[in-house]
Amino acid sequence: MNKNEQKLFPQPEKMIFLPLPRTSDEIKYIHLRERLRAKKQAYIEGIKKTGTVSGAMQYAGIKSRGTLGNYRENDKNFEIDEIKAFEEFEFLAEDMAIAGLLDYIKDKDLQAIKYYLDRRSLKFRPRGEIESNVKGRIENVQVEIIRNNHDLKFIKIEGDQSIRR
Repeated sequence: MNKNEQKLFPQPEKMIFLPLPRTSDEIKYIHLRERLRAKKQAYIEGIKKTGTVSGAMQYAGIKSRGTLGNYRENDKNFEIDEIKAFEEFEFLAEDMAIAGLLDYIKDKDLQAIKYYLDRRSLKFRPRGEIESNVKGRIENVQVEIIRNNHDLKFIKIEGDQSIRR
């Protein structure tokens, strides 16, 4: 090799030789390990594209949720990657939803404007109103909301006056 060729194609200082698998069992193991890695990666990509477990399973060609359970049990990095992929999808979906809402606001869509102001501006946030048959002005009202299984049952005002919903 002349000097010009040496500049174009430098030789490594030390050659590293990796042993090649010698048995067919070793070759099968390497092939199966690579297929498994590719399936897991396809599943993670599916989460990023679809945002759902079933959509990601279909994207990766995984037929059973039990397979995912095995992946999670045997590979903690897989579980971490799965959580990160869901977080990435949610961040992207939220970003797209806000962008879509802002497009409607730019087009002067009244519902979109009202929706945005109701949720983002303290000045325009809707206030709760309570109707009562008490005449005159009520001073020092204390409101207690009693919930039962996430259903509003009573609104109690000043002890003995109750409004049922």
